[in-house]
Amino acid sequence: MGGGRGAAVPIPCPFCRAATGELVSLFGSQLLLSQYRCTRCGSYFEGLREDRWDAGPVEPAHEGGDEYGG
Repeated sequence: MGGGRGAAVPIPCPFCRAATGELVSLFGSQLLLSQYRCTRCGSYFEGLREDRWDAGPVEPAHEGGDEYGG
């Protein structure tokens, strides 16, 4: 996944400032966020997803017509 943080860059905790955040879930409350947990203080927090720059533009599912395929 090019352009992401990768495993080498630690995720800093916004509460205790320790660089010990570990990925809990790839998706957070929004599509561009992931859920992390600090191994030092145990707090959960969200950060930008590592693969947020990998996807290109989204193409429409079908050309023309209405939502019922007509």
